[in-house]
Amino acid sequence: MSVAVAGDGYPLKVVKRNLSNDVKNGRNCLVRINGSWYDIADYMDSHPGGDIIKEFIGKDATVMFRLWHPTHVFKHPERYVKFVSERDIEFLDHKTYNFEQQSSSSTAAPSDEERDVYVVNSRPPKMTAADERYLEIYDEAERQGYFKGTREYLNERIYIIFGFLCASFFFLWTFSNVYAHFLGALCLFWVWHQCAGIMHDTGHNQYFNGSIKKNAWYCFVFGNIGGGLSSSFWKWEHIEHHSFTASFDEELGNADPQMTEDVWLQDAQLVDYAPRNYITWMILRIQAVLFPIAVTLAARIGIVVDGFITETRWYEFAGLGLHVLWTSLLLSKVYFEFGLLYALFVYYMAAVCFCILAFQLQSNHMDKPWIKKGEEFEKDGRPLSHIHRHIRACSNVYAPRWLDWAWGGLHFHKEHHCFPRMARQYYREFSPVLQNFCVEFGYDYQCQGFFETMWNVVKKLHGVRYIRDVFDLGKED
Repeated sequence: MSVAVAGDGYPLKVVKRNLSNDVKNGRNCLVRINGSWYDIADYMDSHPGGDIIKEFIGKDATVMFRLWHPTHVFKHPERYVKFVSERDIEFLDHKTYNFEQQSSSSTAAPSDEERDVYVVNSRPPKMTAADERYLEIYDEAERQGYFKGTREYLNERIYIIFGFLCASFFFLWTFSNVYAHFLGALCLFWVWHQCAGIMHDTGHNQYFNGSIKKNAWYCFVFGNIGGGLSSSFWKWEHIEHHSFTASFDEELGNADPQMTEDVWLQDAQLVDYAPRNYITWMILRIQAVLFPIAVTLAARIGIVVDGFITETRWYEFAGLGLHVLWTSLLLSKVYFEFGLLYALFVYYMAAVCFCILAFQLQSNHMDKPWIKKGEEFEKDGRPLSHIHRHIRACSNVYAPRWLDWAWGGLHFHKEHHCFPRMARQYYREFSPVLQNFCVEFGYDYQCQGFFETMWNVVKKLHGVRYIRDVFDLGKED
């Protein structure tokens, strides 16, 4: 087990890798893309997306590679990594080695270097028809310009932020009653919410023709300074989340860091990896009630603390410092008129409003079943479409067009997970294409109301309690 490494070289302490000795030693590090094999041994430690590339060694990474990369990279991987002919690969499940040419006096089998051959445990399943169709849809969406967010749309988000910020100043600096101050706090939350939306979009390089540097700058400004969040922590965790949505590792447990919580277990398949003690026993019985209370009262605090508790990059804290500075200026009138405790109370009211965003986030995946990380087959034995993993791991939420700004694209979550580089301004327009794709291949394109989704989440959390006999600590009623 090793700690994951982000694309900027920073260790992701909350993410663990379960890698083979070959991968650790840089041997037999092959991935299949578009039917061809490539040796990534000399590239994986400098991969701009981090060492997550190691998770796909020995596998067909075509769909995952398409998810994250522009066409000029996707269609020409040989520009970055070494092409390997399949004739130079031995598949352990299909072929045994012929050592007859070996000297009769030798007792040891030749090493891989002596054989000048790569070894792969098994030949990955052939790419499914659904995945092949997905690649065609991706190419068409790119030709339509759906992966290029416009500057006009980005400016509209910035105008919304500025409007809520002005409204917050107005309510907090003009009035001296708690009702106006609540409205000021609510507007402050919407500033955070919209800043988080831009952080999310730019973390996916949706603007500036995919320019990594420009998007990273906006991600920092609106994430750290505007939202008070660790944009780097979020971005690299988010890549893991997209790659292994609602997944669990058979040895390490939950493999989705942004769906990992210390105070509840979202799926029955995670129970085996929880500590076997009375605390877990109690959590299982109250988590359906604990969940909405904890999200309402502590979501903002928890997200900020999670992002910075293991952080050591100085610029992340510099951004947080600037966030504290402008927030203190916003609350200064309240502070000088009513004192520190009341100013903190107003800030906490905004933090409680943050539960709106938290519930939006929880509605996207928590009602879905977890799946084994790296699973390649359906329950009936058919090859598992990679894109089907994303579709069934996400919940779309119905919202009218006029509320699109308040959801930040999260309500079109299937579209987002299947096409993470797609600019969110096109989700609604593109949605019928994905719906037709789901009809064609028999996938469930689920779209339901927000409250229905949250009720399903609560029912699922309540149902987890009946999975185990509380680790031999007692018996179910």
